Amino acid sequence: MKYYIIFLSVMIISLIASCAGSLPEPTPADAELAEKRWPGTDINFLQHGRKLYISKCSGCHSLYKPGLYTTAQWDTIMVTMSKKAKLNTNQYEDIQRFLTVMSKENDTASKN
Repeated sequence: MKYYIIFLSVMIISLIASCAGSLPEPTPADAELAEKRWPGTDINFLQHGRKLYISKCSGCHSLYKPGLYTTAQWDTIMVTMSKKAKLNTNQYEDIQRFLTVMSKENDTASKN
């Protein structure tokens, strides 16, 4: 039983790590775009939103690449999913900023 729990834990950690690895990392250009919409937002802020997206959303389902959806689609998804994930206001806003900046409208070939 002990080995089963260890094996299962390693598999879960590996799955989360593989999902996170396929998500785009925010770039300085992304931070500039975010700063125009939300003054004071920098790359560290977007990286924090990415980490929250990974930790809060991968527990229940696979992570979706932000570039697959438009900002409007992410807005709708976030309203529904934030309740299920029990996100507080700050977590919601951090994840939303990351997804908005990395969304389909702002997507580049490197983010797909």
